Amino acid sequence: MKRAHLICFSCLLAAGSMLVLAGPDTKTGVVMDAACGARVAANAEKTAKHTVACALMESCKASGFGLILEGRFLKFDPAGDEQALKLLEAAKVRENFRAEVTGEFSEDDIKVSAMKAAKREGSATK
Repeated sequence: MKRAHLICFSCLLAAGSMLVLAGPDTKTGVVMDAACGARVAANAEKTAKHTVACALMESCKASGFGLILEGRFLKFDPAGDEQALKLLEAAKVRENFRAEVTGEFSEDDIKVSAMKAAKREGSATK
């Protein structure tokens, strides 16, 4: 029994070490204001129809921003909020604004180190 516990403990220790060493990750998702994000994250249709204009409304903008990933809303840190605001203000699309975000992802939030608008499907590359 002690051997089984030792093996389990070793596996958990190794898995924890991998998480610490993993560092920043890059993921792509829909950028949304926090006021709407948690409410519509699980609904793919509403997420896809969310507009940039809504995200830039004063009350929505004041709530901060985040990323919809796999039906969940992950809130950006203050640096991510600033980057998201700049991208949204410069956005050429009206809805379903997607960004590629690099940072440290946790269960509920993202410590953002970089963000850029994601390439749209079917868009030409130069």
